[in-house]
Amino acid sequence: MIIAEIRDVLTSPRTARKFPTLTVEAVDWYVKDVESLAVSFSDVPVAMVLERDPKDEPYLNLAIATSAVYLTTWDNDLLDLMGVEEFRQRFPALTILEPPALLRALETGAVEAPEPDGPDIP
Repeated sequence: MIIAEIRDVLTSPRTARKFPTLTVEAVDWYVKDVESLAVSFSDVPVAMVLERDPKDEPYLNLAIATSAVYLTTWDNDLLDLMGVEEFRQRFPALTILEPPALLRALETGAVEAPEPDGPDIP
């Protein structure tokens, strides 16, 4: 499901207008590379119901199920959870932040970048 959404977003007309050099072939290569490195989950337990935006629930529950430390998004329905005390108490190890905040944390060394296992991605 998430892989399909990645493909849909990267091949959408909106993305094509913003990034005209991003070809379908490049997207196919990227998706295959992600699939080769990814761990697949078929049944993710529901740890939290997100009534405000049920479409975001799979991403949140996947992050929780895999003990992710960071969930990076532009989506306010997810970002706003960081201000919900009950959420912070239930999932203190998970930080939801925007991509620039993650990049700043990587630059300052507050977060360590994972070592790549495969070839460099252009």
